[in-house]
Amino acid sequence: PDSPPLHLMEQEGYRALTALLPAAPAVPDDEPFRATALPSPAGASGREKLDHQLKKAREGFDLAAKRLALAEVVLKGGFPEEVLRPIREALGWALTSFLVLYKADRDPSGDLPSPRLVQSDLVEPGRLPDDLAARLARVRELTEPAAEGESTPPPTIKVGESLAAAVMELIEVGRQRVVAEGL
Repeated sequence: PDSPPLHLMEQEGYRALTALLPAAPAVPDDEPFRATALPSPAGASGREKLDHQLKKAREGFDLAAKRLALAEVVLKGGFPEEVLRPIREALGWALTSFLVLYKADRDPSGDLPSPRLVQSDLVEPGRLPDDLAARLARVRELTEPAAEGESTPPPTIKVGESLAAAVMELIEVGRQRVVAEGL
């Protein structure tokens, strides 16, 4: 029995291919079973979900960069004791934004994710380089608020700059991942 042929190309691609053949078959445009376009492999809803995740992550990285910019202004103003909070908030925004790239159910925030979550979801799968993760752990430790009744010396400007540089590197790596995931 004669069965209809199966077409796996969209019309434009099929026309381009048949134009290269020596005896090009006729391609009537009015056949109703010919698709005008093929759906994307992820499907429309899958692509929309990914775009939404990328948008959330991008916005989170932007907020992290703004908090870091505040920290740099405070440092340049000569107030190293005031730099710890905005650096810690920038770290929280950057890490949670990084997690959003791989976990659709998360939202970026200024709250720091647990070290175990960062280790299992970012470092172990190779999404975050080990050396950067170690520097970020140092940022986390040094920006920890002082315990009740504890008097801690403020960081030096050099230390503040080092902490800010580690967080900026995280933001840049994250932004690069947003671009790569969006391709």
